[in-house]
Amino acid sequence: MNNFKINGTDPDNIMSKGQQVDRIYSKGTLVWEKSFPEVTIGTQTWKVKNLDIDDGGDGIYAYNDDESNVATYGRLYTWDAAMRIANSVDGWHLPTDAEWTTLTDYLGGESVAGGKLKEAGTTHWNSPNIGATNEVGFTALPGGRRPSNGTFDNIGYHGRWWSATEYNATTVRDRSMFNNASNVSRGWSSNEAGYSVRLIKDYSHTPTITLLGDSSVTISVGDTYTDAGATAYDTRYGDITSGIVVVNNVNTSVAGTYTVTYNINTEDGYNAEEVVRTVVVNAVLTEIWGTEIVEVTNPVTGRIWMDRNIGATRAATSPTDSEAYGHLFQWGRNPDGHELKTSGTTTTLSSTDIPGHDDFILSTTTPYDWRSPQNDNLWQGIIADGWRLPTEAEWEEEILSWATNNADGAYGSVLKLPVAGLRIYSNGSLYDVGSRGNYWSSSVDGIFSRYLYFYSSNANVGSNRRANGYSVRLIKD
Repeated sequence: MNNFKINGTDPDNIMSKGQQVDRIYSKGTLVWEKSFPEVTIGTQTWKVKNLDIDDGGDGIYAYNDDESNVATYGRLYTWDAAMRIANSVDGWHLPTDAEWTTLTDYLGGESVAGGKLKEAGTTHWNSPNIGATNEVGFTALPGGRRPSNGTFDNIGYHGRWWSATEYNATTVRDRSMFNNASNVSRGWSSNEAGYSVRLIKDYSHTPTITLLGDSSVTISVGDTYTDAGATAYDTRYGDITSGIVVVNNVNTSVAGTYTVTYNINTEDGYNAEEVVRTVVVNAVLTEIWGTEIVEVTNPVTGRIWMDRNIGATRAATSPTDSEAYGHLFQWGRNPDGHELKTSGTTTTLSSTDIPGHDDFILSTTTPYDWRSPQNDNLWQGIIADGWRLPTEAEWEEEILSWATNNADGAYGSVLKLPVAGLRIYSNGSLYDVGSRGNYWSSSVDGIFSRYLYFYSSNANVGSNRRANGYSVRLIKD
C-alpha cells in the first residue's frame, strides 16, 4: 500500500480504530465514500470539505507542517499535486476556471458570492468575516496558503483554491476569499504555490453546434462569400460560441464544391459533433441555351432581365429586327431543335418531358399540348445559374412600366421586346412575324399557359395552347 494519510490518520489503522472514514485509497485508486458531504448549487455538485488526501507524492502539505490543521482545513497542494490527486478520484475533478465562474455567476457575481460561500461566524474565520452566510452550504474555510518560498501564512484570514485552468506555462487560475470582504477574487498564481482544493462532480454533457443560415450555399465564381457562422451551447458552460473552431477553405475564384467545418471542445474534454456547411462555387455562365447573357435592369421594377430573346444574336435595334427575334418554344419544352423556325413537324405527342427528337409537335385536339399527359411542373423555378421564366405577374408589372400599352411600348422599354410572331400549334406555320410579340410565362391556367402578347394597339397577358411556339425572355431570380 502507498504511504499516504487521510485526515492525518494512518490508513493501516483507521478501520480498526472505528473512526469515520470519508474516503480511502486502495490499490492505486482513490475511493470517496458517500458519507463524504457534498452540495448541489445550481447545476453543479461540489464537495463540502477541502481535499485532505496525502498520497505520499510531492507537493502536499499540512499548514505549518502541523497535521492537526488537516481535519478542519484540509491540505495545501501545489497545482501539479492537486491535478494528480483530483484525476485519480473517479467521478470528480478539479474545477475549471469556467466552472468557478459558473458558481459565482449563479450566486450573483464575484462581488457577493464570497459571503454566500464562506462558513458563517468566527469559529474558523477571523473577525469580521464580512458578509458570511454560507447560505448555499459550500462552507468555504480559510486554510491559508504556502507560497512558493516554502513559508505558510494567512490561515483564518484567507482561503485560496486552485482551478484546473492554466494561465500560462508557470501560472494557474485560482479563486480567493477573505475574512474582511464578501467577494470572490479571480486571480492567478505560481503553480508551485500551495493552495486548498475543492472537487466538483463530473457529469456527462454534450456541447451542440447550430448553423446560422443554410447548410448548403451556392454562389458563382467571383462572388464574395461571407460565412453566416454558427452558435454553440453546452449544458454545463452555457453559450460557448466563442470557442468554435472554423475551418473555411472556400475559394471563390475557382469553381468547385467546398466545405466549412465547425468544431468545439470544452475545457473538460467534451467534443461537439462536427457541423458542416457545403458551399458550391459555380462557374459563371456566359450563355444560357446558346444565348449570350447580357443583363439589363428595369429602373421602375428593379427586375434584372436578359437583354435579348433566347436564340437571338443581339438585343433588338428595332421592333422588327430579325436578328433579335430568337427561337419559338413550345411551352415547357427545353431547347432540342424544335424551337428553330425551320424544324420539321410531327403529330406524335410525347409522353415524356424530353421527346428525344427535334420536330415541332403538332396538336389539333384538346388540350392542345405537345405532351400527353400534360405536366404543369415544367419551367417552374431556376433554369440555369439563377435565371428563369417570368411569372404572369412579372409580365404585368413590366407592362405597367411601359410608356405605351402596345408594341411600341414593348420595344421602347429597357427590354426592347421585338415582334417575333409565333408558330401555330396545329400546322407549325409561322404567323404574325413582324407585327405581334408573344412571350411565355411560367404560369399555368388550366390546360393552357399564360403569356404576354402585344401588337400595334394593345398589350396584355392571356392564356393559350401550350403547343404554340412563342418567344422566351428570361428574368433573374
